[in-house]
Amino acid sequence: MRKTILILGLVLVLVLSVFALTGCNKSGEGESDKSGKSTGRKTTELSYTAPSIYKLKVSVPVEKDESGEEKPVYEFTEESPEGVKDLFYGEGQYLAGDKVVMTFETTSYTYHTGVSYKEAHGDVTPSFEGFKEFVLDENSTSTLKGSEVTKVGDREVLKAEYRQGTGKGELYGYRYIINIDDIYPRGYFTLSVVTADGNPESVESVFADEEVIALINSVVIEGQE
Repeated sequence: MRKTILILGLVLVLVLSVFALTGCNKSGEGESDKSGKSTGRKTTELSYTAPSIYKLKVSVPVEKDESGEEKPVYEFTEESPEGVKDLFYGEGQYLAGDKVVMTFETTSYTYHTGVSYKEAHGDVTPSFEGFKEFVLDENSTSTLKGSEVTKVGDREVLKAEYRQGTGKGELYGYRYIINIDDIYPRGYFTLSVVTADGNPESVESVFADEEVIALINSVVIEGQE
């Protein structure tokens, strides 16, 4: 009888240990990205409603200020942040933070209007699927040629390098060409992300950062009601 009780006690200890290791982080001291890895800082949701077409939501990290109040590390601004003024010109819509700067816009499809495209395909109704095929064609003349097909959240994306300079140019970040045919059938959504310091040498480490990966993957684009 004592042996049975001892065995049951050991089983209970093991179960409690497993729960302690795999249980939820109730303190909220670190959120997780889609791979389940901790990003180290709590997050909060910010949103931006464009003058028309879409609404954007994104989860950004927060930190405590000198008074102990939690504040987002990123903020929306209409002025090009200091570190990337040479990359983004003039006014626009930016999400600026300590690791990356994002800018975003909608762009109308034009791939289907070219003479050679019309000769090959005739008059077509543009779509993201058609645009994707145009970009990925081995004979494509698109500046996005060589893009990687991936996802941001639940949306299909063409991921392209963001380069500037002579020749091939230096790599400053990435462009995410996002399918929003369900809310804007005339075009796509471009999310450009570069390092906050505008330094090509930091691109590899910044875009491998789990917090930056989680930030990009948290972007949600919705139609306006």
